[in-house]
Amino acid sequence: MSQHSGSFNKYSKRNYCLFCGKPVTKISRHLTNIHSDRIEVAVAFQYPPNSKERRKIWQKLTNDGNFKHNKDVLKTGEGKLAVRGRTKTSSKATDFVHCIYCHGLYGKKLIHLHLRKCKENVKTEDDSHGTPRRVVSHCALLTKNCEGISEEFKNLIGVMVYDNVTETVMENQIILQYGEQMFKKYINHPKQHEYARQNLRHVARLLLEAQKSTPMKSFEDFFKPSNFKLVVSAVKVVGQYDRYNIPSLALKLGYHLQKICNIVQHNAKSIGDTKVVESCKIFLSMYDKKWTKYVSSLALKNIKDMQKKRANKVPSAQDVKHLYYHLETAHHAAEKKLRENLCSENFVALARAVLARTILFNRRLPGEVASISLETFESRIRSDVCDDMDVSVSQMERKLCGLFSRVTIKGKCGRVVPIILKPSFESSIEFLVSVREKCGILSNNPYVFPRQQSLTAQRGSSCIQFHVKECGAENPSVLMVVKLRRHFAPLLQLLNLDDEEVKQV
Repeated sequence: MSQHSGSFNKYSKRNYCLFCGKPVTKISRHLTNIHSDRIEVAVAFQYPPNSKERRKIWQKLTNDGNFKHNKDVLKTGEGKLAVRGRTKTSSKATDFVHCIYCHGLYGKKLIHLHLRKCKENVKTEDDSHGTPRRVVSHCALLTKNCEGISEEFKNLIGVMVYDNVTETVMENQIILQYGEQMFKKYINHPKQHEYARQNLRHVARLLLEAQKSTPMKSFEDFFKPSNFKLVVSAVKVVGQYDRYNIPSLALKLGYHLQKICNIVQHNAKSIGDTKVVESCKIFLSMYDKKWTKYVSSLALKNIKDMQKKRANKVPSAQDVKHLYYHLETAHHAAEKKLRENLCSENFVALARAVLARTILFNRRLPGEVASISLETFESRIRSDVCDDMDVSVSQMERKLCGLFSRVTIKGKCGRVVPIILKPSFESSIEFLVSVREKCGILSNNPYVFPRQQSLTAQRGSSCIQFHVKECGAENPSVLMVVKLRRHFAPLLQLLNLDDEEVKQV
């Protein structure tokens, strides 16, 4: 609960002393009379009474005292929180988070507004914590029991969207251990950080589902042999593969459970809990014998059925043309808007349109095109010498390399492949690069197609699906990237060429 609700007057608010922990109504007088021997308090006496400098010191000591008190309340679950902005109605503790700079307690819906004007926030060129919902996660970490994890891993989970799943990730020590284990594996691969965050959310969702629908309350309960069928039922609910939704998630959860079981077993060995160690061994043995029967075989069958259904559906050439002409129109309209009004909304619209067109013009995976870096783009070349290209590069693409600029990247399995840039794509990308900082893109974002307030790139498949819904196709559900690459790559390349370029090819 927040400290006060209902009616209150100016002097009814109680703050907690940093040194003795007592709640007092006039904290500056209390510090002066009782704790004047403290160095932190003595510093304030160097400045005149009621001066801006002295008030700033009192405020800092007030915030630190309340922060210390609030941490104890959140840890023990007893007492009332001391908030900076009091509410007139009762509120839950989860409705508030601490500012990462001044340690004041604010409502989580308004914390992003406070961070912009916080006096303790010394803004730097690269200072940003992302969208409002992601800011809350960064602030919530302050009061979580995360002493055993590295600062780098804290930064990884600090940008997750804050909800009950993320809160479970932050509060469960087993999940944090598993996350730290994954992070060490991917520490030198920034592209995999989002994948690690998704895995943590999958595990947390499984734990929440088990707590809601079964007697199991912790991961230690998961690995009791008598609970094996309960674990299977929770996995089925989260995976939803009985309804052909996401059967692959059921397979992933099985792999996660194996690794988490090893962590629980290791923790039990370190404290000498032989009962838990033995339970984990039995669970892993049962997993090897029964998991395929109960989960994996059904999930794989559903995946194959889904693949067969999709394989029989191929986009029509008319729908592909609808998508191409819509993208061309959207590209030119977005560029015109951005030149007239430099803002983040227009920047994102142009970036998505250019990225989608570049993906469809090249027979490359969306992630490969989306992850083009600024450094790679600056080193683009134009040459008809393609000796270093992979054998998968078609003759038509080799011809196009002599006509247009290209960037060379390492594709799947380390193959050297080109990303060909038509002049219209190239000029639009140059324009995006020139105005990115004016449109609110972080200066340390290394990608040509960046996301707002983030260090990651746009998702290529999402950009294409956004325009698929808008293009007026008769059967938009079939216009998937994989099918366009497989059946219509040459057509899309020819549509993008004018008559003279077609003759040269």
